[in-house]
Amino acid sequence: MGYGVLLLSTRLATDAYISLLEKTNCNDILSAPTTAKSIAGIQEVRKCNSFTIPEKEFYDVPKALTLPKLPAKSPASAKKIAFIIHSSGSTGLPKPIFQTHNACLSNYANGSGFKAFLTLPLYHNHGISTFFRAVCKGKPISLYNASLPLSETNLIKAMEAVEPESFHGVPYALKLLSESERGTAALARCKLVLFGGSSCPDDLGDKLVNAGVYIVSHYGA
Repeated sequence: MGYGVLLLSTRLATDAYISLLEKTNCNDILSAPTTAKSIAGIQEVRKCNSFTIPEKEFYDVPKALTLPKLPAKSPASAKKIAFIIHSSGSTGLPKPIFQTHNACLSNYANGSGFKAFLTLPLYHNHGISTFFRAVCKGKPISLYNASLPLSETNLIKAMEAVEPESFHGVPYALKLLSESERGTAALARCKLVLFGGSSCPDDLGDKLVNAGVYIVSHYGA
């Protein structure tokens, strides 16, 4: 639609949301019903419009929707903002990180080309980058169902159903899978296991490497 989009974590405090909205001059929020309490907290402090993300029944229609006409592409469009992510806020309020179309396309063109299994959310830069790398490479990607608890059993069942070539997650997901031979074997079958978001404890990394897991730290998506 031609808009630069601010992607917000669902785990921030109200003051963090307000700070990001103000720094990016954002006045409209699209959200799921599950985040209604957070939206209400924001609107008590800052004036902004709230819209509910349409359910599948509204957009899954037989007739193609008419999209608005986009402006003509030009060299300047590459420098426009595609989306904005934010830092974790571990050293204060989270800070916005602006991603241009040019930076995004350069990033997404460098995918491994593996059939991926993604356990990270799409508001995480590792998550959204992995998704669009799959799109650019024309490769299948499976996304972990966010409505399910992130547990060893669910992860193993998902991996065995998907049979991915690459795994993408945080060290906590690796820890869950490492707690059984079946989970460790599922990771070892992958050609590449990428983790991000935080550092991996040495003992966990050593355990997985010794079990034949090709594990790589993905710092800076």
